Amino acid sequence: MTIIFSFTVQQVTANEHMHHVHKAHVHGNAQLTMVIENNDLFLNLSAPAYSFVGFEHKAQTQEQVNSINRLNMILAEVSNLLTLPAASCKLKEKKIDITALMSNDIENKHSTHAEHAEHAEHAEHAEHAEHAEHAEHAEIFAEYILHCNEIANLSTATITLFEHFPALTSLEALWIGLNKQGADILTPEKNILTW
Repeated sequence: MTIIFSFTVQQVTANEHMHHVHKAHVHGNAQLTMVIENNDLFLNLSAPAYSFVGFEHKAQTQEQVNSINRLNMILAEVSNLLTLPAASCKLKEKKIDITALMSNDIENKHSTHAEHAEHAEHAEHAEHAEHAEHAEHAEIFAEYILHCNEIANLSTATITLFEHFPALTSLEALWIGLNKQGADILTPEKNILTW
């Protein structure tokens, strides 16, 4: 498989909305883009929500809320995504976007009983909206910036994401940096990315 990168390192790192690039939506799949620039490692993870939580609609049950909370806790730690054996890296910045799964009731913890009654009046409309939501695909995004000592010594990363999400069966990894670029498809059985 040949993949052509149509961007420079400066374009990728300067673009804060890089995760909004539309990619194929395949359940069980995720995409990871890695960019090494100077002593920084930029990671961008995107996946269908189904790959992580098993559904793609706004949370409707406590079990689904618990799944979203678990997802958020896992993605909060970059070591749950990958480990880097050859460099000492510290997290500088992270952004996790799971809003596609968050219902208004979950986001607004201070809603009143009157608001709930109003929602009940519109249950029929909500049912139609739910069908519309199922027609769309919910995506999860996470971005990390790590500062690494001896970044030139980096040549591998072990993908640990598979350990946390059994529905995740493949990860398309793209990387650029250190005057090289490449791509690989990783699986739970083949989880070491080498560049």
